[in-house]
Amino acid sequence: MPDKGIINGRKDSLQLINLMLANANVLGIECVLDYFPQKFGRGWRCDRQRWSKYSKKTITGAGGGDWFHIEVSPAMADHPAAVRAAWVKVFGEIHN
Repeated sequence: MPDKGIINGRKDSLQLINLMLANANVLGIECVLDYFPQKFGRGWRCDRQRWSKYSKKTITGAGGGDWFHIEVSPAMADHPAAVRAAWVKVFGEIHN
């Protein structure tokens, strides 16, 4: 966020989130919560494949929060090898 001293932080994070959501099925993403938009934030869900801007208090910490909350399917959460394979497919080889 601009007041956190990270140049282009919001822009860069949105690019990453958009790439992840373009590959949501591969990555097993079920839900993303964006705490920044005023006044109540917004959420993306796999069952609607789009963002909804909240019009009432729905997530604690919104608006103005400088983080995203990402939920993945149990199939991904319970299998680290599947997560790694999905990330390699989307982002390329992972180097430790």
